[in-house]
Amino acid sequence: MIMKKVLCICMLAMGCIINTQAQTNSQDSIMNISLDSLQKNAEKFVGKTVSFSGKTMHVCSRSGMKLFLQIPGQKGSFQVNSTKKLGKFPRTCNNRDIEIVGVVHKSRIDEDFLKRWEQNIQNKTEEQHGDEKSGCEAEKEAKQETGDSSSKRIADFRKRIAERRKQEEKNYLSFYNVTATSYKVLK
Repeated sequence: MIMKKVLCICMLAMGCIINTQAQTNSQDSIMNISLDSLQKNAEKFVGKTVSFSGKTMHVCSRSGMKLFLQIPGQKGSFQVNSTKKLGKFPRTCNNRDIEIVGVVHKSRIDEDFLKRWEQNIQNKTEEQHGDEKSGCEAEKEAKQETGDSSSKRIADFRKRIAERRKQEEKNYLSFYNVTATSYKVLK
C-alpha cells in the first residue's frame, strides 16, 4: 500500500513537471521580433509563432477579420488575419499601437490563381473587398498593387510575375501575413 502511494505521488509530481515544461517550451517558442524584421525576413519565419507590435492603419470594414499594420519608415503595410476563435478586430484598433502574437504564413499568386480570379469575375462570384470593385486600399498597399479594377490588378500581377521569372526564374509572387492567436491594444 505504501508503495502504491509513493508511486502515485511520483507519477503526480512527474505530471506536474512535464506540464510545467510544456508550458515553458510553448512560451519559449514565441519569437519576439520587430515588424520591420518580420517584413524583411518573413520567409525564414513561415510556420513559426512570432510576437511583434505596430501601428494599425486599417481594420477591414467588411469582415473585421483583417487588419493592416504600418511598416515603419515605409509606405507599405503588413496584413494580420484573425480567426473565428479570436473573432473580429474592433475598429477601435485603427490608428493605435497593437501587439500581435501569431503564426506567419506565405501565400502565392501564380497563373493558376489569376485564372481562378478571372473565372470568378466571369461567374460573378468574385470576393469583394473595400467599398468599390477596385479592392481594399490597405490590402492593395500590402501587396504593392497599383490597378484600380480587378482586370488591371490581374494584369499588374502578371507583369510582376513575368519580371520575377526573368530575374529569379520563379513563376509566382510571394506574400506573407500573420494569423493572430492573440492581440493586445497598447496604451
